[in-house]
Amino acid sequence: MRRTANKPTSFRPRLDALEDRTCPAVTATQSGSLLFITGNSSNDTVTVTSTAPHTFKVQNAAGTSLGTFSGIAGISANLGNGTNVAKFEMGKDSQTGINYTGGTGNDTVRFDYTNGFTNGGDDGGALLIANLGSGNNNLTLKTTNGFSGDSELNLRVTAGSGNDVVRATTGVLLDDAEAHIKADLGAGTNNFAASAVGMAQDSEFTVDLTGGAGNDTAAVAISTILDAQATVNANLGDGTNTFSSRVSTIDRGGEYNLNVTTGAGTDTVNVTFQNISDEDDDVNVNVNTGGGNDTINTAITNTVDGDADIQADFDGGAGSDTLNAHFGAATGVADVNLDNIETVNNV
Repeated sequence: MRRTANKPTSFRPRLDALEDRTCPAVTATQSGSLLFITGNSSNDTVTVTSTAPHTFKVQNAAGTSLGTFSGIAGISANLGNGTNVAKFEMGKDSQTGINYTGGTGNDTVRFDYTNGFTNGGDDGGALLIANLGSGNNNLTLKTTNGFSGDSELNLRVTAGSGNDVVRATTGVLLDDAEAHIKADLGAGTNNFAASAVGMAQDSEFTVDLTGGAGNDTAAVAISTILDAQATVNANLGDGTNTFSSRVSTIDRGGEYNLNVTTGAGTDTVNVTFQNISDEDDDVNVNVNTGGGNDTINTAITNTVDGDADIQADFDGGAGSDTLNAHFGAATGVADVNLDNIETVNNV
C-alpha cells in the first residue's frame, strides 16, 4: 500500500496595523460649561478664538481645529512644561473667565480683546488668572476699544523665578467701568507696564504690583482721570529697581493714590503729573525707597488749581538718597514731607 506524503503548509508572515496611539500635543474637551485645554511636556501652541459670546474655536500650532465649543462660562488651559504659546482672541466675548497655567518653560500668553469689554460687570466681570510658572515668560493684555460703562476686568498674574514681562493696556474706561490688575512678578529681572488711556466718571483703575529679589522695571501711565479714582500700589523688593508713574491730567474731582516701596538696592522712582486742574482733585503720593543710595524724581509740569489737595511723603530710608523736585505751579500748593532724604535739588 502506497502512502501519500502530506505536503507542508506554507506560512506567510504578515504585519497588522495597530491602532493609532500617538498622543496629540494639545487636547480640548468640554465638561458642562467649562472648556479644558491640556498640553504635555513638548512645546505647545494653542489659539482660542471667540466666534460668539460663550462660543470658542480651538486650534493647534498647525491651525488644525480641535473643536468648536458653545455654552462656555470658563476656560482652563494647562499646557505643562515646554516653551508654550497661548493666544486668547476674545473679540466677541468679554464675559468668560480664563485660568492659564504654565510649567517650567518659557511661555507666551496673550489676551486680546479687539472689541474691548462690554460685560456689564453685574456678575463680577471677567476674571483672568495666569500662573506662568518658572521660566522667562511674556504676558500681554490688550483691550483695543477700552471698556463700556459698568464693564469690569480682574487680571491676576503670578510669575516665577525667571525674567518675566507683563504688559496690560486697558484703553478708555467709560462711566463706572473697572479694571483691576494684580501681579506678583517673583524673583528675576522683570518688566511690568500698565496703562489706561482715560478714565470717565466713577470709573476705577487699580494696580497691585509685587516684585521679588531681582532688578525690576515697572511703569504705570494714565492719560486722564476725570471724576474717577486710580490707585497704584507697588512693592518691588530688593534689587536695583526702577518705577515710573505718569499721569497727564486729573480734573473734575479726580483722585490718584500712589504707594511705592522698594527694598535694599540702588533704586529710582519717577513720579510725574502734567495737569491737576480742579479744586476737588485729590492726589496722595507715598514713596519709601528702603536701604541703598536711591533717587526720587518728581515733577508737576503744567497747571495746578490752587485749592487742589496734593499730599506727598518721601522717605529715602537708609543710605544716601536724592530728591529731584520740580513742582512748578504747585509750589506752595503741595504738602510735601521728607524723611531720610540727604540731598534735595529743586530743578
